[in-house]
Amino acid sequence: LVGLGVRELSMNPAAIPRVKAALRAARASELKELAAACLDLPTAHEIESLLRRALADVLAPLAAF
Repeated sequence: LVGLGVRELSMNPAAIPRVKAALRAARASELKELAAACLDLPTAHEIESLLRRALADVLAPLAAF
């Protein structure tokens, strides 16, 4: 969502620390490029695969929560 320009997120309060950590580990410009690449893919499966590969480094620290 950040890559698509969303700047305010609504979530369960318990999720805030994990989401904050993920957003701090990512760059908005990179997320924007990633969102654009996702829009070119034909299936949800391909989008999910791309996101998992591209965000592996960002999501890794979240395993600690």
